[in-house]
Amino acid sequence: MMNKDNNSNILADLKSVFTEACAKFCAYDLRPYESVRGHGFQILCQSLLDLARQNFHPIEAADIIPDPMTISQDRVKLIESLIPDSKKIKLSGIIADFWKNKFTSDSYLTVNLHYNKDGQMKNFMLKTVSISEAKTGDITDLLSVFKIGSEKLSADNVSALHSVLPWFYKFRKSCEIKATDRPCIAQLKKKLLTKLDAKLWLTDIHYIATFLHPKTKSLPLLTQNERNEIIKTVKKMLNTRGISNDEDLYQKRNKRAKRDDISVDHVLKEFISNENLSTDDEEPYDEVIEYMKCKVNYSSGEDVLSWWRKHSCIYPQLSRLVLALLSIPASSATSERIFSETGRILEAKRQLLSAESLDSLVFLLDCIFFSYEIKFEIDCT
Repeated sequence: MMNKDNNSNILADLKSVFTEACAKFCAYDLRPYESVRGHGFQILCQSLLDLARQNFHPIEAADIIPDPMTISQDRVKLIESLIPDSKKIKLSGIIADFWKNKFTSDSYLTVNLHYNKDGQMKNFMLKTVSISEAKTGDITDLLSVFKIGSEKLSADNVSALHSVLPWFYKFRKSCEIKATDRPCIAQLKKKLLTKLDAKLWLTDIHYIATFLHPKTKSLPLLTQNERNEIIKTVKKMLNTRGISNDEDLYQKRNKRAKRDDISVDHVLKEFISNENLSTDDEEPYDEVIEYMKCKVNYSSGEDVLSWWRKHSCIYPQLSRLVLALLSIPASSATSERIFSETGRILEAKRQLLSAESLDSLVFLLDCIFFSYEIKFEIDCT
């Protein structure tokens, strides 16, 4: 017959083992510590113990279920068990990441420890803390500029090449360190600037595309010498592409184009100076210079390609260059979207598809969407 003291010792040992099991239950299933207080949890444990009674003496579940505070303290013991490992390992990694509760929109930060022990990869969640908007607001504001910019530049159904240069300056301006910045924000801005210079490189094409947009043709952030170089490059591109030598285009503007291009400002200047500023037919006409000097009306939200189509009679050479140049996307997002479609085709059960078959399927899929877009445009018109 087991006496009361021995029974108490056994219950204490069992409760210690069960406390560790409850801690793992709460950790693995992301359950609150208060879960062990529930009547349903007690019924579950009691049913398991009842099944074991045939091989063991009867035990009441309430006698071994630990207090929630005891379970939370057991976490400290688990962390302390990492101390011997931390003294032996030569190299470890700590990874942190933010995540958000989709139901409450509360933000959290989780910190994980990764290391190798006796050839086995080990990972341990050290801490999860709630992060208030006040602590992450400046980080969110900073990164949101890059998020919005990348989305705009990834568009492939609208012209975006002309906006690469403005967005580049916008990114750099947002990374300017201010006196009120916290140390972590200042460090983040330095890292972003380094990545920006390494990942985003600008060519003459980007400057020309910006110059060919009516709103940004003045290139105000460049010096006069830099603007002159852009103008020379545009003229050179017109020559090398054979646009300026086209007999149908290389001629003086017709009278209709001139009448469309006469502004009120020109008329007023002519009136007060008694000089004909814009009707000298013998003076050679330079489209690039004329476009640069002329004041244009560009409605907010108007498509830049539509604007150039409407003004093609005034700038026939430049309009041809623009319609070709600004149709080029600003990023490789189109290819990445095709990669995503390819991933859906190359499923686990279709790994024997040859490269030729894959190419044909992706090509046909793209043609289907392309023909649908053309049919949609025709139906709309």
